[in-house]
Amino acid sequence: MNASAAPASTFDPNLRFVRVQCDELDPGPLPVAFQDSTMGPFTHWKVGWLRLTADDGRVGQGPTMLPEGFVDELLKGGQVGEAMTVERWWHKLYWMSRNGGHRSPATTGPIFGVDLAMRDILAQRAGLPLHRFLGAARDVVPVYGSGGGTNLTTDALVAEMADMVASGFTTLKMKVGTDFGTRMAGDVERVRAVRRAIGAKIALAIDGNQTWSADEALHFARQVADLDIAWFEEPVHSADRAALRALCPVCPIPVAMGESENHPLGFRDLVECGVPHLQPSPHALPGFEAWTRAVSFAEAGGRAWSSGGFSHLTAAYLATRPAGVVEYLRSIIGHLATVYETMPRIADGTITLPTTPGLPVSVAWGRLEERKAVRGVVDRKR
Repeated sequence: MNASAAPASTFDPNLRFVRVQCDELDPGPLPVAFQDSTMGPFTHWKVGWLRLTADDGRVGQGPTMLPEGFVDELLKGGQVGEAMTVERWWHKLYWMSRNGGHRSPATTGPIFGVDLAMRDILAQRAGLPLHRFLGAARDVVPVYGSGGGTNLTTDALVAEMADMVASGFTTLKMKVGTDFGTRMAGDVERVRAVRRAIGAKIALAIDGNQTWSADEALHFARQVADLDIAWFEEPVHSADRAALRALCPVCPIPVAMGESENHPLGFRDLVECGVPHLQPSPHALPGFEAWTRAVSFAEAGGRAWSSGGFSHLTAAYLATRPAGVVEYLRSIIGHLATVYETMPRIADGTITLPTTPGLPVSVAWGRLEERKAVRGVVDRKR
């Protein structure tokens, strides 16, 4: 949905900026270190945060850091300092980033953040919560609980999964592929231990974080196929389309891919490879319209789909579609949420979005500054 979604008489769709700020927010060390098959253990997880101040004084926000060229362009306002719509701003920033690669997170991440901040401002002008401004007809979306790091002991893993069930999640996801996939037998036992603990009524997915070959992934899938696994996420390298084409038709568990895709056309490729579950993440794609286009490939192909990233913000995007489910990586995203003053409510397997205008979250700037947990990186004015 574009900026004309709200009645034209209620807000000015053109944007001119007078200040750009980027800060690093530090929620402190994770309560428990987190690791997957190919990365970690992570003990800290900081987040960059953008604030764009428009010439009407409204401030749009989003999680990203900006390259210097973006800051220059946003304050310059095109060639003659004119105000522009979100669509025109997006076009300018997207194409000025061409040589950096349209599939590079260094490009797509900043465009996501700027696009979100702009739509935040427009939603405030329209007097609508972001999800309603974007066209959503609902305020509640489904969410699944994610965690189960490979660094956890089996007892700790089972305890974490059981606690998420007690918190109301009806779908869980755990990590497999310990130590770059070299402990397959142990991973099989960990999945079996979790299934025994949570029972048959809770859906359980597994995530290999790209560690195996097609043959290895198939071998693993066959060993846990009797456990009613909902999906097998990133069993092979995200760039190995040949491996996906070989694996998807024979895998006894639905394959899920897409978190590492940074352009919507990548999801067209995944559909053509036969992937039955797609995973477009808003923060990995260059803006709301790009995310919507990625989802449209899933919908047109009759694929299941889910979206992760910054769950409290992702929920606002997902509310605009009739299906889909949000991932909530509790050990990291739950900890990052401590930087918020207000946020959507997560309970009983759902996220309930607020009805206040603009973003569904607000940063607790005062509390963070008292803790010296804000590091200023960019603060430039027009």
